[in-house]
Amino acid sequence: MAGCDGTTTDVRLRSLEKVCNERGWTVHPGRQVPYGVQMKVAAGGEEASVTLYRTGKALVQGREGPLVDALREWSSPGWPSRAHSARGAVAGAVEFKPSAECLTSDLAGQARIGMDESGKGDYFGPLVTAAVYVDAAAEVRLADMGVADSKRLTDNTIMALCPRILELCPANVVIVQPDGYNSMYATFGNLNRMLAAVHAECLEGLLKTVACDTAIADQFAAATVLTTALRERGCRIRLVQRHRAESDMAVAAASVIARREFVRAMDELSASAGIVLPKGSSDPAVIATAATILRRGGRGELARYAKLHFAITEKAFPGGDSD
Repeated sequence: MAGCDGTTTDVRLRSLEKVCNERGWTVHPGRQVPYGVQMKVAAGGEEASVTLYRTGKALVQGREGPLVDALREWSSPGWPSRAHSARGAVAGAVEFKPSAECLTSDLAGQARIGMDESGKGDYFGPLVTAAVYVDAAAEVRLADMGVADSKRLTDNTIMALCPRILELCPANVVIVQPDGYNSMYATFGNLNRMLAAVHAECLEGLLKTVACDTAIADQFAAATVLTTALRERGCRIRLVQRHRAESDMAVAAASVIARREFVRAMDELSASAGIVLPKGSSDPAVIATAATILRRGGRGELARYAKLHFAITEKAFPGGDSD
């Protein structure tokens, strides 16, 4: 098991081992990370990582579920008194069930760049990519702020969090507006290769301002798609690709920034179109809005607001000349 510093981290580690022993959870040998130690906890087919910092902060990461909820309860202020007064209720609330493999962040505590995008699945609006540099100290503060995968946050929360993230972490954003998106797609003919190229551009921009040897991104295609795009840009960096990488704090921060920029762009495009452009692609209002714009100005106008390669374009004007 990884060693401790004999002070705050040691106390927190003994507390973690105690609660794990009481509940029958398994604590795997830990490893040293900058400013602390990281442990892995497993129970009932679920797994989570717990990073104990010398500041006394404990960062719990993993797939949402009973184990992560219980560990966050343990890590929150006032745990000993609450556990003593309501131990039965807390323990009884944790019913472990088999789940998919937990994607914990073994990069916690390491300086890295997180990458994510917004707008890829939205018919209207731009494609936005963000890259954010996060070090160990910033990671603790981001956790305190409540930063998480943007899909778990409301847009109002995202709008409030984003300026605080940008004050703390160097970041870069690339926004591909619909008209530029449609031109790019015509050139690439493949969404994944196009997305990889935009991510590479975004990462390259951030690497001009910060020195970092590791980046992490969601794996949206074969691993070689993004690594090839980075190599073509001359980005020399260790790239970690994972499904649901938003469980990593750096990627979560990037997801918040990308979503904020997407929402802002959608508001601007709606004002320009003189009609509210709905988000997503499954709402019937999306097809109805596309049909309205097509009737008003044809594909030329629609291309200013929408990603034309989506099947929605033809559904909005079936069998007609939408030019």
